[in-house]
Amino acid sequence: MNLLFTTTVGLLSGVVGTGLGGMIAIVLHQSQNLLGWLLGFSGGLMFAVVSFDLLTSAFDIGGLLWGLAGMLFGFVVIVALDWCLRRLKPIKDQNLATSILLALGVAMHDFAEGLAVGAGFAATASLGFGVAVVMTVHNIPEGLAIGVPMRIARVRRGKILLATVLTGLPMAVGTFIGAVIGRFSRGLLAASLGFAGGAMLCIVVDKLIPSSQELSRQYYATGAFALGTAAGIVLCWFS
Repeated sequence: MNLLFTTTVGLLSGVVGTGLGGMIAIVLHQSQNLLGWLLGFSGGLMFAVVSFDLLTSAFDIGGLLWGLAGMLFGFVVIVALDWCLRRLKPIKDQNLATSILLALGVAMHDFAEGLAVGAGFAATASLGFGVAVVMTVHNIPEGLAIGVPMRIARVRRGKILLATVLTGLPMAVGTFIGAVIGRFSRGLLAASLGFAGGAMLCIVVDKLIPSSQELSRQYYATGAFALGTAAGIVLCWFS
């Protein structure tokens, strides 16, 4: 499969998915209860996708050691980034800081997803297209999760859309690299998937769940997380 075409597919899969999530965040009515519910739902959805799809794929591709090493490194990187933000305090609004951390995590995730798409194309075209479609759907709640805290922080709508679209760009880079080396370095691919999964899990547990509890009633947020997890499991099952 042509590398330019493969990379273009990865680019569209990334920016369309996160961009759609950002648009949903923009058009929603800004109610604290609703935004908290959406944070809980998107957190549950990402938790399920990472736990039952991304990490399991990493373990299947490269074995337990590579996947776990990448996952733990992802945790360490996000904790270090969060510590730097708190230490330097360049951003006073905690919701905006959460969005930045989440955008970084999603960008890492999209890069790893791109590796998976590229590796799929390296195997067969049908597998590559199938993975790209699934990743596009996966990216919608991620764009939503980035956009909702930005709405709470009263960031302009155009900037929200731009931020969510830009977050999907690393997927094109990952797709190109995955298409080139995916068939030769399964350990690297597994570690990259594990890294992205660890980063996203850290953000869900440390940021999205507490924020959803603060914004909406506790049981609403918990119920939203449960529904998001269930939706993510269904998505993984049929993908």
